[in-house]
Amino acid sequence: MTEQDPNPADLTRGALRHARGVVPFQPDDPVMKSPYAHGAFVFAALPAEWDTAAVTTWLTTIDTARQALRAACTPKVVRLATIAVGFGPSFFYRPDATVRFAGVTPPAGFAQLPPMPHGAAVPADVCFYIVATAEAEIAKFVNALDASGVTGLAMEQGYKSWPDTEAFGYRDGVRNISVSSRNDFVFIDADRNAEEPDWTHHGTYLAYMRIVQNLAAFQAIPTAEQDQVIGRDRTGRRLDLPEGTKVKDEPFFATDDPRLDSHVRKVGPRGFEHRDETQIFRRGLPFLEVRDGQVVQGLQFASFQASLDQFDAVFNRWMLNPDFPRPGTGVDALLARGLITIEKWGFYFVPPDTDGPIGIGMFEAAKETRKPKTGRVAVRKELVDANGHRVNGDLGGFTFQISDLHGNPVGEPFTSNSHGHALSGEIPLGDYQLTELPPQPPQPPMPAAAPVPFTLHSAQEVVKVRNQLTPAAGPYNG
Repeated sequence: MTEQDPNPADLTRGALRHARGVVPFQPDDPVMKSPYAHGAFVFAALPAEWDTAAVTTWLTTIDTARQALRAACTPKVVRLATIAVGFGPSFFYRPDATVRFAGVTPPAGFAQLPPMPHGAAVPADVCFYIVATAEAEIAKFVNALDASGVTGLAMEQGYKSWPDTEAFGYRDGVRNISVSSRNDFVFIDADRNAEEPDWTHHGTYLAYMRIVQNLAAFQAIPTAEQDQVIGRDRTGRRLDLPEGTKVKDEPFFATDDPRLDSHVRKVGPRGFEHRDETQIFRRGLPFLEVRDGQVVQGLQFASFQASLDQFDAVFNRWMLNPDFPRPGTGVDALLARGLITIEKWGFYFVPPDTDGPIGIGMFEAAKETRKPKTGRVAVRKELVDANGHRVNGDLGGFTFQISDLHGNPVGEPFTSNSHGHALSGEIPLGDYQLTELPPQPPQPPMPAAAPVPFTLHSAQEVVKVRNQLTPAAGPYNG
């Protein structure tokens, strides 16, 4: 049994295929869904002096170990392990922010990382996310990695919860991205992610956090209050809905139950602008260890998404924003009450699968393509204060109209989602102006951005639109 049976729909860009080790492509995946699985995040630092020749040689070497891990099977040919390989910002950039390897265009998401006000960055160039039903296979890979010339190694471990219950005792994985929707949210698409270089298409971003859960503090809270902190009961039922309501049938929130600062309300909002257009695919692992004689439990959080803007919206614009979903709500109750602590974090890019060694495509020259006659505009929304500093306000619900140089509308209006992305229809190449239309109810009034002139000269053109918000503008601020 192979790790991932190739799907013809994944082969739309020549030799590029969806990144491996990210999602279970089989309903009965023998590793990712196994209750016997063990996981490891292995972090590696590479010698600073390595040039292109040295690092491409290393990629070939480590790919041999990766393929051996993926090929490991039981006597009945059941796969034993899966691996996703992610390259961090420090793989692509030197400390002075210059590009580390000549000719390599870094993933666009690393140009400006999501703010991380909690925890410390993991000092690693590469992250290997391994899940295996035979821990010996993880050991073989780590030994091969250690012998490959890396200058530093660190490892965090976790396990597959069974049944799917996290450390506080609640059903885990509720409202994760459905199988039918994963491609739309997890993997980079040439249209939706127009700023990304060609070599990244069908790859994905990995966001990692080590989150410690304070069980003693949580257990000291009355049970009914515990449910309000989470926003669900232990079976996964949302508190405002009757028993038996299926997760996929959950409607928009109509009342203040669950509480506005509950975890469910902060990371999974519904309603205007949100409508599930901003999602991340969670694939974390619980962990338990003994530190200084004390039991420490928590979550090795991992999410995969086509854009780090998706993670940014969930984490910063919702979870950590004290004015979301309404002014004065406060940050997520789990953090506000000291029930969780974010100790470490890291962002990595998992490249698409190819016929060559992992990641080798980034060193290949981009293929020339015929110039199209039409293209689409990909808007990236930004909100700043009077000093030009980022504001964690709502990026969803902004509507744009393209016009020609005479002010005539071209195409239909189009609207941004919660992570600030909006995509126009096809229009002819040429010179245009992008105008932000006045907000419509239920979106509150706010200052419109200045019109942006641009030239559409390719199949996709990224246009950044910046609004300056006043303290009272927008449905929430940061």
